[in-house]
Amino acid sequence: MQEAVADHDRKLKELIDRCRAKHIKLNPNKIELKKTSMPYIGHILTYDGVQADPAKVQAILEMKQPTYVAAVRRILGTVNYLAKFLPHLSQVSEPLRQLTKKNQPFDWDKSHDAAFTQIKKWITEPPVLKYYESTKPLIIQCDASDHGLGAALIQEGKPVAFASRALTHAEIQYAQIEKEL
Repeated sequence: MQEAVADHDRKLKELIDRCRAKHIKLNPNKIELKKTSMPYIGHILTYDGVQADPAKVQAILEMKQPTYVAAVRRILGTVNYLAKFLPHLSQVSEPLRQLTKKNQPFDWDKSHDAAFTQIKKWITEPPVLKYYESTKPLIIQCDASDHGLGAALIQEGKPVAFASRALTHAEIQYAQIEKEL
């Protein structure tokens, strides 16, 4: 930790020196130093990595069961903002995405309720994503199911990012070996 503080101080001094050299003025009233965490575009940056912003998580937890298509789209859009914290999101959210298809009747059933509940459960305990370090080796884990693809980027045994997406109608028809490629 001591090395990290010294490294931080060195980089901060370099930044200030560069700003001075380029005649960039910094407002001392807007600078916060030696913070252990800080919000940044809907995430919380900490020494350990990136976390989901508790305010975003709370907003999802407070969402009521949707009763029309636009509400489902709003939920999916909000949840998608935190997708990098949620492995297998595309697979679990598949029933909800089906409700948003054109000419699809809005019939909320147990599968939709299960997906909505599972997403809320996952979002209450999102992992801390490690910062990517270009000098360290990476492990990419990939998987394909009948209706989706998923991947995890791992460094030093900790997740850096998760990704998933639903398969298109054409891709669903592929053989499993083709999906895994």
